[in-house]
Amino acid sequence: MFGDAGNDLVSGIDLIALGPNEFDRLFGGQGDDTLIGDDGDHLFGNAGADDYVLFVNAADASDDWVRIYDFAPGTDQLRIEVAADITSTDVTLTAGPNGSLRVAVGNTIFAVLEGTLAASVQQGDIVVTRAA
Repeated sequence: MFGDAGNDLVSGIDLIALGPNEFDRLFGGQGDDTLIGDDGDHLFGNAGADDYVLFVNAADASDDWVRIYDFAPGTDQLRIEVAADITSTDVTLTAGPNGSLRVAVGNTIFAVLEGTLAASVQQGDIVVTRAA
């Protein structure tokens, strides 16, 4: 799915369960975009100050990690909206292979920021809130 120029909202939320290895590719394009992903989606914000939004609950644990490919610390923001069964302290960040940053709840990884070093992430780049 493509956003193109301007400030776009691009959502890959699946309304029905997809099979293994089925995922969406979301491209924001030029502008300050909001990309909403789940279940193995691949997110590319491209140019601009982009918001990446993930909704997480304990039942979402799977091997289908959301992958964010061009997260720019200090410019972009990752908003993690957690369900009532998760607290913000349950969400952890750890360095992964090849300069990636893994985002997990407990021991379950649910997102990977490819090419983002843990040391480059600034306060406010990743925000955890309770979903309404």
